[in-house]
Amino acid sequence: ADLSRGESHALLPELEQLTVAEPTCEQWYVLLMRALRACGRQGEALRVYARARTVLAEELGADPSAELRRAHLAVLRDTAGNEGAERSGGRGAADGAGGSGSSGAQDRPAGASPPRTAPPPDDLPPPGNLPLRLTPLLGREQERELLTGLLEEARLVTLVGPGGVGKTRLSIEIAEEVA
Repeated sequence: ADLSRGESHALLPELEQLTVAEPTCEQWYVLLMRALRACGRQGEALRVYARARTVLAEELGADPSAELRRAHLAVLRDTAGNEGAERSGGRGAADGAGGSGSSGAQDRPAGASPPRTAPPPDDLPPPGNLPLRLTPLLGREQERELLTGLLEEARLVTLVGPGGVGKTRLSIEIAEEVA
C-alpha cells in the first residue's frame, strides 16, 4: 500500500501500530493523519494529533514539530487534495489537467462549493478531547475507586508522582468513566 497512490485505507492499521510501537516518532503521526484525512476521517486525524501532542509533551517535554503542526492545520482547513501528487508533480499542466493541480477548483463549475467529505461512520465514539484508548487499563481498581470518590467531593483532583508511573493513563480512564 502506498499513501501517494491513494491507498490510504490499507495503510491505516499499520500506521496505527507504528504510532503505538514508536510513540515519540512524529513521522508516523504525520502519515497516519494524512491517511485518515485522505479517507475523509478528519475527526480521527484530529484525535491522532491530540494524542501525539500529549505523548510528546509527557515523554519528551516537547511541542509538535513544524511538520506535525502543518499536518494538523491541513486537517483543520481540509485542503487535502492529493499531497503526494503535489510533491511529485502529479496532475498539473503537463498532463492536461490544467492549473497547478493543488486545489481542483478548475474542475468545478464557477460558484460551486468544494466537494464535501463523507460523514463519519455511526460506530465511531462521539468526539471529545480525550486521547484514544489503545489498550485496556489493567489493575488499579483501588486507585480508580479512590479517584472516583474524590471526584464526587471535588471538581478537581491532582495526581502527582514520578514520570512514567501511569498518572495520565489513569486520569484518562477516570475521565471516561465519569464523563
